[in-house]
Amino acid sequence: MKSDTPLDYAVPQLSPKHSRCDLFVSSGGNTEKLASGSVKPFVVHLKVAEEQVALAVELVNLEVGRCKNVKTWFTKGTLESS
Repeated sequence: MKSDTPLDYAVPQLSPKHSRCDLFVSSGGNTEKLASGSVKPFVVHLKVAEEQVALAVELVNLEVGRCKNVKTWFTKGTLESS
């Protein structure tokens, strides 16, 4: 998947202790693991993700609803640079 590929969703899959996660991205039915690491950098900028982590869910689904220019900013490259 190229960096400018628009994403359907991104999912940080949390470890059992919710301190680490694997970040998966998906576009057009193709899913790939983008990164692994501490949960904090993934959720610190996303209030909704932070709230879901606090609820001890295993998967935090990040999707974009109807939004102008979504294909230009919700891309693999956006998450790679975070």
